[in-house]
Amino acid sequence: MVVKDGLASNGPHIRDLKELGFSFLLGAKPGDHKYLFEQFIQANDRDEVETTTEDLKGGGLGQTQYALGLPLNASQSEVLLGF
Repeated sequence: MVVKDGLASNGPHIRDLKELGFSFLLGAKPGDHKYLFEQFIQANDRDEVETTTEDLKGGGLGQTQYALGLPLNASQSEVLLGF
């Protein structure tokens, strides 16, 4: 698995990772990936966001939300991601 910061969250790099068969976890910040965050909000509005809940050690609950098949950005809409 490849783990990198938001600088690696770009179409050419993601296409290379997919072509080479790597799984990956890349960072993304709202200011740097505005389109992707907007797509996530729209997916949530369409009830296309999944939520998982788990008990945390020490008490409390943790939640993770995710959506699959979101486009990275408007100019590279063919680069689809789980977010």
